[in-house]
Amino acid sequence: MRLFTGIALILLFSVVVALHISLAFSIPGLATDSSYAHYRQVENIMETGKPLIHDALSYGGRTRFVSPVFYYLVAAFAKISSISLAIKVIPSFLVGSMIFIMYAIAFELTKQESTALLTSLFAGFVPVFFAQTIATLSPMTLFFPLFFLLIYALLRLKNPYWQTAYFILVLLMAFVHPLAFVVVLGFLIYFLLVFIEHLEQDRGELEAGLLTIVILLWAQLILYKNLLLFHGPLVIWQNIPKAMLSESFTNVTMTIAIAQIGVIPFLRGIWVLSFSLFRNKRREVYLLGGMTIGVSILLWLRLIELYVGLIFLGLLLVALFSIGWKMFVSLVSKSKANKAIPWFWVSILLVCILTSIIPSVAFATKHLNNAATSYDLSAFDWIRRSTPAETVIVALPEEGNFIASLAERKNIIDTTFLLIKDSSERFDDVKRIYSTAFEIEAVQLMDEYNAGYIYYSSRAKSKFPSPIFASSKCFNEVYSNGETRIYEKDELCRVTIE
Repeated sequence: MRLFTGIALILLFSVVVALHISLAFSIPGLATDSSYAHYRQVENIMETGKPLIHDALSYGGRTRFVSPVFYYLVAAFAKISSISLAIKVIPSFLVGSMIFIMYAIAFELTKQESTALLTSLFAGFVPVFFAQTIATLSPMTLFFPLFFLLIYALLRLKNPYWQTAYFILVLLMAFVHPLAFVVVLGFLIYFLLVFIEHLEQDRGELEAGLLTIVILLWAQLILYKNLLLFHGPLVIWQNIPKAMLSESFTNVTMTIAIAQIGVIPFLRGIWVLSFSLFRNKRREVYLLGGMTIGVSILLWLRLIELYVGLIFLGLLLVALFSIGWKMFVSLVSKSKANKAIPWFWVSILLVCILTSIIPSVAFATKHLNNAATSYDLSAFDWIRRSTPAETVIVALPEEGNFIASLAERKNIIDTTFLLIKDSSERFDDVKRIYSTAFEIEAVQLMDEYNAGYIYYSSRAKSKFPSPIFASSKCFNEVYSNGETRIYEKDELCRVTIE
């Protein structure tokens, strides 16, 4: 059985990674604007050996906050291959690694190879995780495997080798991504649940958990001290403009959220949580439940991005699904329907295809639609060749990193808002440039930011179909490829106050 399981895991890993890579290379670049901010970090490390701290292009010039571990990992791989290969292959392998990690967690929870193997299949195709990581460069693709390795190490904490691995993982997580605070909240809720239910607390686990909380909080305070001093308590909302934050949550319904998590892991995982928390009190379920409740609270308070929270929930519920499936099979085997168990296995595989694998590909295709199109790439190339190096370009916030990375010009705003005092004001001003009905207001705002050009893409057109600059004498269309237009502000058009 172990030989078969090993072969099956390798085959599953190969399929997931191959599909992930093939979809990633179906587009010429990266799928999201924010990925290019991370791309520039890798590029700068390869050129100088250091991360990009002082960014002359983002917001027309700003200081960036950087947790560099992920960037050095990608840069190291890029050194022995190429950066274009590294930025797409590394995320795919990290996503594929979840198959082995989740198998190990599920086997530790159930002691059944077949159930653990089924769980790893669902883990490889959590729709939101599979889709959002395709052709996407982000430290979060490293954080999630580390997070679940940490959970596995905690389950094996009595083993001295895993004790050492556990604390190495804690240190790594502290320097990969600020999401480490999810672990802190999850542990606090876990200990609270154990206390409320009057369960005997394992001393080694308690000491490890408390030390983890101290290390992560200390690391976050040291690393993010400047962010805390700059933004104060509002740093937990990442300084995202309120209008943009609300928009990201209102665009997703509960039905879509469940589909992105995976219907079966969601239903069975929630059932296991409710059953085990109130009836069959298992410490492992309390641990996973504490993490799940913590993420749910953060989502409710809008303290983490929606898709990040859904990835957490999807993978945590997949782990809980393993317990639920074991309980289901055990129940059926003791009933008169025990001869139908093989058909239940066939059914769950079909359901996995319908509710996890197919939605993963469907959401991935939709995710890739966010990528810069061939029209965008042509326009960026024109900007790079035809405009002065100090030019400031007006573009939507979700196109700001495209401008900085692909067009190599300054933007007014992008999607990294930390250490920016006036992010909400800039967000509103850019929106007004595209939406105002008054020529004088558009000119005044352009002058305020010393901007010379407006980037009018198909994305902008879908939001602002009739901008004033398209028919104004103060703005000249200097580039068009049928889909994307670029307008230059006439230098003679100025607003003067006497």
